[in-house]
Formats: sequence, structure tokens, C-alpha cells
Amino acid sequence: MKAILARSPYTISIDETDQVVTKIEIRIWYNGDTKPTAATYILSKQIPSTTKRETIYNISPYIKDFFKQIKPQTTVIDGVEEKEMYCLVEVKTFASLDSIDYDAIDTIDFVGMNGFSNPHLGANKILEESVIYLTNPSIGITTNNGATVFSGSQNVPYFNILVDWGAVSGKKIRYQYKDLSGGNTTTIDILTDADPAGIYCLKVPYRNSGSAYANGNTIQVGDTSRDGGLAPEPTITYTTVCEPKYTPVRCDFINRFGGWQTIVFFKSQTKSFDFKNSDFKTLPENWDYNPSEAGTKSLNFEAAESIKLNTGWVAENYVDLLFDLCVSETVLLDGIPAKVKTKSMPYKTAIKDRNINYEIDFEYTYNLINDVQ
Repeated sequence: MKAILARSPYTISIDETDQVVTKIEIRIWYNGDTKPTAATYILSKQIPSTTKRETIYNISPYIKDFFKQIKPQTTVIDGVEEKEMYCLVEVKTFASLDSIDYDAIDTIDFVGMNGFSNPHLGANKILEESVIYLTNPSIGITTNNGATVFSGSQNVPYFNILVDWGAVSGKKIRYQYKDLSGGNTTTIDILTDADPAGIYCLKVPYRNSGSAYANGNTIQVGDTSRDGGLAPEPTITYTTVCEPKYTPVRCDFINRFGGWQTIVFFKSQTKSFDFKNSDFKTLPENWDYNPSEAGTKSLNFEAAESIKLNTGWVAENYVDLLFDLCVSETVLLDGIPAKVKTKSMPYKTAIKDRNINYEIDFEYTYNLINDVQ
């Protein structure tokens, strides 16, 4: 399985001997839907010159149009993610020697994700594995004590994994939870050979139910279909914190891998209102005007609510989560859409800053004066 991070360019190169024109056919569809017979997009290019015949296509913008990520669906856990979170992509390449007849060259299959890569990783960075974590497993996740509720209205935070499932007899994808003392272990089989083969985007709850896991646990995804039995996937640590003074704020956003990520902001918070309007000079009805009427009029009022939040004490590598947050296109604070106003952030270290706390500014993305039409 190859996953494309469609916020960064992904290029398809065609360089056949004596080619004069090339084209690609892109088919994009949601998992569970029927693959389209006709191409979703057809792109064609003439060669630059007879001495440089290579043609290059960036397919990322066409994939990115298909993502629709609104809100993490926490009402059902241990389940399959919303299909609009990602898409399936097939690219067929062709070359022509006479601009009339085309010869098929290759067919490439991808999974499209709404993520991005860093420039130092090089061009055409992909995620390639049978099980792919759509989060950074080295960063521990912390929420406030009592924030995770296992009930009819679940609000358990989770991360996503991509699975290329072959439905091999006797093999499983399983979640293994251990409490922080290691005295209790729970294993949950999420995919077995009874499930159809294909691509799955799964929701993995950070916390397991039961009082033994109330203060936190570790979570590890196991894939028994690999050679040698259960392959040790990375382990993520999840903990809860008692916050007796302030009301924590949960922030959900799409991270660099295209999956849902959760951060809880602790400690003090500051709310404020921002106002904008347009002023116009009015014209009196006649020269004998009423002096009680305003000479200027304020119209087109907009009122926005902002909030400044603190992370509380965090580890050094927490800055990677905050980087993803600051460049995320989808952000929610306690389920309400928002955007990050912070435009710069220091890289804090324990040796210099000792206790590390970050302060982030947000603005809710709606006008407090309802003007939706």
C-alpha cells in the first residue's frame, strides 16, 4: 500500500523513447464505492523539445479536492473512519509517438491522504507499509481526568491507522492495551480473516474501557499477518491529568499524516471579542435636516470570538504536534470550528526553558452576528 500526502506535490514522470505527447488518466473514488469506469481526470502534455522529452504531472491537487474532514466521529469507537477522510487513486500513464495512437505504459494504485511532507524528506514522499500509523507514536497523549466517557455518546479521543488487509486465514489486526503499571492487559481483535480484503482506515481509541485504565495506558497495534507472527508496531502512551482549577479545552485537528489528532489545553485561558464594521456618511433628506439623525452610519458588523490557550507542562517533542496544529486546515475546539491565529512559535528545550509550556491563540470561524444565508 502506497499512501500519497496530497498537501505536498506528487509527480508522475513519463519519459519514453521518441514520445511526442503523453497523457495520464486519474480515477479517484471513496473506499466502498465502485471504481469509476471513465477517468475522473485526463491530463495531456506535449514534450518540451526533442532533446528533452520527459513530461511531468503533479496529481496532488486533483486528489485533494476529494477530502471532506469536518469533525472526528467519536460516537462509535473501534470502528471504520468516515470514507471522505481519504480516497483511492488509480493512475494510468500513456505515451504516443505520433499524437494519434497511445501506448499504455503503467498503472499505479495509491491511497490519497490530506497530509504533507517536509522538504528535507525529498520529492514524492509516500507512506508505504501494510499498517500505517497516521500519528507520531513517539509523542504521548494527555487528556484531562474524566474527559473520556464510554457510554452511548462516546467522546474517547482516537488516532487513525491505514491497513492493507489481505484476509489471510487465521490472521488478525488487533489492539493491545496495558495499564501504566503493566498489571492489566486487554487485546481486541479488530480485523480477522472473516473481514473482506481491502484498504481500511480505522479509529484506534487511545484509552480502553475499565477502571484499570482510568489513569492511562499504552496502546499498540499488532499485525499477525506479517512473516514471523505478531509484528511489533510502535507503542503510544496515553495518560490522564487531574486539572482542579481550570476548564480544559479539547482540540481536534488533521495532522501531517492526514489523520485526526487530539490535544488538550490545560491551565489558564483568555477569551476576547474582535469587532469589525464599515462606516458610511449619510445624506440628509433635504437641506432642512433633523440634527438628531446620525451624520454617519455603521453597517456590516462582524463579531468574532478569540481564545488564548495553554498546553500545560509538556515534553520537548510536543512541538511537533503544535506545528501540525498551526498548519492544519481543519481545527475544532470542543467540537466548534476554529482557526489558529498564532503565526510564530519558539522551539523550546528542557535545557534552556526547563518547564515547557506553549500558548496558542485561536479564533472561532463564525460571525457571532448570524449572517449565514
